Amino acid sequence: MNRWMWLSLALFLVGFSVATRRVLSLYQMDQDHPGIETVVSFRDVNQLADRAGVPVATVLTAYRQSGLVSAIALEELTLQDLLRDGRISVWRGADLMSLARLGLIGSWSDTSEALLHLSIDSKRLYILAETPHLYTHLKTRFKAENPSLITHDHLNLLGVLGETDDLMETGLGFSSKTRESLIGYGFRVIPRLRNSVRMTPHSLALKLNDLSDKNWLRLVIFDGPTVVGYPSSMPQLATYLRTNGYQIGLVEFNDQAGLHALAKQMPHRIVRVHSLSEGEAENERTDVIIRRYIRAVSERSVGVVVFKPFLATHFHSKSSQLLPANQLAMAEIVRGITQLGYSVPRQWQSLPRITPSVLEWVGMGWGVVGLWGLLAGFMGWRPWWVIGGLGVGMLLALGPLLLAHQMLYWIQVMALLAAIAVPTVLIQVIWMRWPMAWDRWFGLGLAMRFVLTGGGVMAGGILMMGLMSISEYRSGFMGFVGVKLAFVVPILLVVFAALRQEGGQEWKRLKAWGGMPVAWGTLLLGMLVGGGILIYLIRSGNDMSGQVSEWERSIRQGLETLFGVRPRTKEWLIGYPLLGLAAFRFPSLRRWRVGWLALGSVALISGINSFCHLHTPVIISIQRGVWGVVLGGGIALLIWVLLVLMTRIPKWVARWM
Repeated sequence: MNRWMWLSLALFLVGFSVATRRVLSLYQMDQDHPGIETVVSFRDVNQLADRAGVPVATVLTAYRQSGLVSAIALEELTLQDLLRDGRISVWRGADLMSLARLGLIGSWSDTSEALLHLSIDSKRLYILAETPHLYTHLKTRFKAENPSLITHDHLNLLGVLGETDDLMETGLGFSSKTRESLIGYGFRVIPRLRNSVRMTPHSLALKLNDLSDKNWLRLVIFDGPTVVGYPSSMPQLATYLRTNGYQIGLVEFNDQAGLHALAKQMPHRIVRVHSLSEGEAENERTDVIIRRYIRAVSERSVGVVVFKPFLATHFHSKSSQLLPANQLAMAEIVRGITQLGYSVPRQWQSLPRITPSVLEWVGMGWGVVGLWGLLAGFMGWRPWWVIGGLGVGMLLALGPLLLAHQMLYWIQVMALLAAIAVPTVLIQVIWMRWPMAWDRWFGLGLAMRFVLTGGGVMAGGILMMGLMSISEYRSGFMGFVGVKLAFVVPILLVVFAALRQEGGQEWKRLKAWGGMPVAWGTLLLGMLVGGGILIYLIRSGNDMSGQVSEWERSIRQGLETLFGVRPRTKEWLIGYPLLGLAAFRFPSLRRWRVGWLALGSVALISGINSFCHLHTPVIISIQRGVWGVVLGGGIALLIWVLLVLMTRIPKWVARWM
């Protein structure tokens, strides 16, 4: 190492020490276990009561007496709800006229005759309210979104333009009677606002006015595929929620349009929420779902758990036992969360606002510059490139002093640069420039390599966590930017460096390799490797839900049971064993050393990526990385032992012949 590389190492150590201080503060936050709010949707309460054949009051009483549920998420009323309860009648215009002529408008014979004297539009949906009070409420709500609304006050009849399905699911505000009833049972009540394609500033104001009551829990979980006010009224919504002290619920694996835009405007008021989709609750095994809820709290800093009732017949064949069986499953989930040290059920505590100081950011920026100085030196770049790069990098590290209002872009760039540099540097130092004398006792030397690799990944991961230690990443609504680049670029750099180490003239070697005749077996192997790389890229994003096969899921569950924290498959099963092959001295394996190094670097890249998920507790990321090194290194050592035995067994057999 020359003096510029020693300077680079010093810069990295400065950044690492600053980042360590930041990560220790994150670790302390993780240890201050907050309460977990346990919630059930009122819509799900109705479904469970209907499926179990009991009154809604029976379900609410059971939940309250068991102490398993602390809050109810109350959805807005819809025409579908009112129709189900018999409080309205709904017809298309053409159907309404036909029924009126026959006098078949329910029990309202006077209404049937009166309708014959009205001008009915066949394209409209007509709503007949049971009471004047309900009619007035519906007229106010629909008029805010539908200026062409037709009203017949003397008949409690409304004529609305729009698609029937959309109108039937339009949110019409909350039932104050239902809310007061839930509060009377002892539940906290969470509002679930629903968006509309016809949303106007006036209709949004009506919805927000519903939230002015102080009896609401100060948390909003949006209902439906979009956030209320999306896309035109998001600033108005964010201002109201901030002013009135509301938090917003970020439901995992539920990509609601507008939610991330809203979260950017109030990043310090986000609560992570975990629930299930309709299909998961119906089709997944109960034990799998129970583990999933517990894992969401332990690994992803979830503050609110929304229980989804199990309604499928395979869960319990007798409808009369459906409610008790659901309570048993909920009790198992609560017991598992309590064993983690959380208070359940208890009102959640929002994550504290975290932002490093400008000097801390500058120090961590120097750490990234140091990494690239080391990378340039080990790659054999020309000295003036290294010196010039260090100078430019030092200026870049001063970005926090100049980009006070654009810090997010600076963080994204520096984190991506660190994610590229760390695995590349570690591969070169530990797996390409390892002193031959240290491999005298190969098993011990190989184990030492894995230990140092794991330590290097931890150090790089800590620098990454320090850089990204802001509320936007901590709450999880923002993910690491540049995942694909961070997975591909280090592999390309490792290939380039390995080819140079094998004899220089990299491009000539690649050209000669490209002109070689290809056998069918080699072509098939290339197709398999190419398919593996494609799968590797597809599965390297921030959201991996729904991409796991059944056999892999079984292995994952077994590892979770054994270790408590599951190591990543790319690390323990693929990356680290292939790195071990790169260190073996067997001639038949040395021919493929460049490939082993390139594919083995996947383990380090994946390990660094684990630390980019700041909503995961620090200790979980560290444990996942440690178990990955232990398992992968153990497999590599086992392969080495088997290869040694395979080379020596023929000699032992010949000796006894």
